[in-house]
Amino acid sequence: MAELLYKVMLAAHAIAGLAALGAFWIPALTKKGSRVHRAAGKTFLVAMIVVIVTGVPLALRFFLLGEWVIAVFLLYIAIITGVSVGTAWYALQLKREPERYFGPAYRAAMIAMLVSGLGVTFLGGYNGVWLLFFFGFIGPFAAHDMYKRMRPTRDAHWWLQEHLSGMIGGGIAAHVAFGAFGLRQLWPAYADIDGWIGMLPWLAPVAIGLTASAWLERKYARGASSPQPIVKQPRVV
Repeated sequence: MAELLYKVMLAAHAIAGLAALGAFWIPALTKKGSRVHRAAGKTFLVAMIVVIVTGVPLALRFFLLGEWVIAVFLLYIAIITGVSVGTAWYALQLKREPERYFGPAYRAAMIAMLVSGLGVTFLGGYNGVWLLFFFGFIGPFAAHDMYKRMRPTRDAHWWLQEHLSGMIGGGIAAHVAFGAFGLRQLWPAYADIDGWIGMLPWLAPVAIGLTASAWLERKYARGASSPQPIVKQPRVV
């Protein structure tokens, strides 16, 4: 029974991951706000939620089997994905409530990214697993970026920046996961490739995603209207 449940969860995890990969590029290539854009975006977010839900128990199973590298990777992917999906979704839902959006949940997510990333980097460096070592830097960089966005004034496009950053972060996670595991399943010979070429499926999505995030931030900063101060809502006693 346990083995059957594992196979079902593994299949669901793989199918959801492939669905997320396909759905990610449709919103990126279609007109923002169109029906196709919104539908593909929702599909991507739902698929990533399935990836998280199935990824955590799979990680625990790998821990029990003594395969801690895969377990740490899956848990870290779950954290990155959860933060990315959450910010992408709630930025749209709370675009008129920035104070609520940048509240305790946002700060908790920022701390989770920082702590988990540093932990993965430490484990990777201490054990000589350099893929984990470099991959762990995503967390601190993302946490620093989140901290910068909590400034006292922000432009009118803040919610769009948050949404796009979240979607790109989720896309990075999906592509890295595919490069780390999916590509090796579809092309077994690739698993025997060493050196930087073997690390490309891990590092290339990160580099492309960070470059896209920086470009989008500059783009919307240039086209933004005058900064909008954060107006704190009065506390209800």
